[in-house]
Amino acid sequence: MNVIGIDISRGKSHATLITTDFEKQNFALSHNCSGFKQLAAYLTNPALVIFETTGIYSAQLAYYLSQNKIKFCELNPLEAKMRMSSLWRNKTDASDSFKLALFRNHAGSRYSY
Repeated sequence: MNVIGIDISRGKSHATLITTDFEKQNFALSHNCSGFKQLAAYLTNPALVIFETTGIYSAQLAYYLSQNKIKFCELNPLEAKMRMSSLWRNKTDASDSFKLALFRNHAGSRYSY
């Protein structure tokens, strides 16, 4: 299963796709119809999308994913911060999306559709 970690920011988000072959692809997307169509292009194989709950900014993404029956996991921001700080200290939007994608094994059963 492919995993996409998304670091959500106001208006635009950074994402990292990790494929089942361990290939890594970075991309950015806007929080609008064209941005979600761009995201859909990366969801051709079964995928899990992981992101932090960030209020109104993540609500649009969660709604899109649930309406399209795409498996996703919302992380509590405090939990994500604590786990990411133990991985490494480099703080950028692209590295945060990669670290979120690495949470696949820690997400447990908190998936939503």
